[in-house]
Amino acid sequence: MVRRWRLCHVKANSLLAAIIGSMLMIAGNTGAAPTFKLQKPSEYFSDAKTLALLSAVLADDLPQAKQLVSEGADPNDDGPKNKPNNRIRLLHYAIAANNVPADRVLLAVGADPELNAEGFGPALLFTVVLDNTQMLSLLLDLRPVASL
Repeated sequence: MVRRWRLCHVKANSLLAAIIGSMLMIAGNTGAAPTFKLQKPSEYFSDAKTLALLSAVLADDLPQAKQLVSEGADPNDDGPKNKPNNRIRLLHYAIAANNVPADRVLLAVGADPELNAEGFGPALLFTVVLDNTQMLSLLLDLRPVASL
């Protein structure tokens, strides 16, 4: 029990430190708000099931997304596979597209906003880096952080 508490405490502190650090970095930047140059989905993802799932969630099609996940599509897939230190997950893609319905669908089919993406961190942190407090609020409302 103590070990689990310590693990949760460490995880919570790490997430908070990352969020605070990002906020300080953004606050210190006097330029324009951070941006992410979003490419077409095939630039990030190569798996056919992943691309089909992303298409369904971007179209706000929950029944189709559920069907694709039941057939093996992974709502937590990441890419591009050829860039091991610069990847995004489906949830990062929907956040960068500022697509609220897609985020809702992804969370409904099992996307984890606390799951790390190499190079961009968890989706929750990605919203802070992009200075998108509306999306951060949405993610926290739909999927409260278990470790805090």
